[in-house]
Amino acid sequence: MVLPMRGMIHHLDLTVKDPWASCPFYDAVLGFMGYRRVREDVRGFDWELSSLSGDLASIGLMKAEGAGRERVHDRYAPGLHHVAWHAHTAAKMLTFSTSCCSRSGQQCLIRQPIIRRMVKATTPSSSAIRTE
Repeated sequence: MVLPMRGMIHHLDLTVKDPWASCPFYDAVLGFMGYRRVREDVRGFDWELSSLSGDLASIGLMKAEGAGRERVHDRYAPGLHHVAWHAHTAAKMLTFSTSCCSRSGQQCLIRQPIIRRMVKATTPSSSAIRTE
């Protein structure tokens, strides 16, 4: 039996005001990276990514509820700052950015200056795609 890699994230749930409005963007981004949407219900959506070894990672969009629903996200307040994924080359990062933005039909949050900064700050074998 092969155990999951220690430290690998099992699941990450992101709370958004309207999961249905956010879904096209996340479908494009996560689909590009190999995730597949596996669930939709009254609370939101889940995508899963399976590895060849059988490891599973899940990302969910959950509908915000209660008083917190009207709060604007502040990345410098306690809570999630940002999420970054690995890419192997700058070219893959640019393909990712262009493809996801055009497929989602929404304003792209992945900006070229961030990609250029990340390429300069990382080695070619460990570039990262950073979303904010």
